[in-house]
Amino acid sequence: MKAGASLSNLDELDENQLSGMFLQYIDSENAKQEDGLTETMTGKAIDIINDRPYFRTEVTSVSDEKQTIYTRKYYTVARGYIYMYSLQSKDNEITDEMINDIRYIINSAQYTDVKKSIFENGVFTETLSTILTAAIPIAILAAIYLLINRVGRKSLAKLSSEEAELRARYKQEHNKK
Repeated sequence: MKAGASLSNLDELDENQLSGMFLQYIDSENAKQEDGLTETMTGKAIDIINDRPYFRTEVTSVSDEKQTIYTRKYYTVARGYIYMYSLQSKDNEITDEMINDIRYIINSAQYTDVKKSIFENGVFTETLSTILTAAIPIAILAAIYLLINRVGRKSLAKLSSEEAELRARYKQEHNKK
């Protein structure tokens, strides 16, 4: 997901800016409400993994049906995009082994530049839509023309063969008399 224009990397922020951004993130996470679910934030911190800051939250959710879900999320912004890693466990608390696994995944992540797609170019998409708007009706008309031509040729060939048969029969009948 693309981040806001004012933020391209969390690691570009100084400590005060990072703390302020973290508090905003925590407030937004606390503001989320889902019907039939009671959520309690049980932990929060800024973790530095592979020289990159990650906002970490731990949440315990209990549904109206009394099912408990334990969640641990890691959130960062790199190269103008938001990256979130989430770990969930139903009815069992998240283990150290699970945490080590997700930290291994996060540690192995490489945030590289995303190449722009040609489809993101407005000129290209407008040109393509104009071409398709004209090409589709032309293709349909060409298909109808070919269909009519081929069916017409078969009918003409059939008529010619029937005419030849009738002429041959006529000659046979008149030659017998």
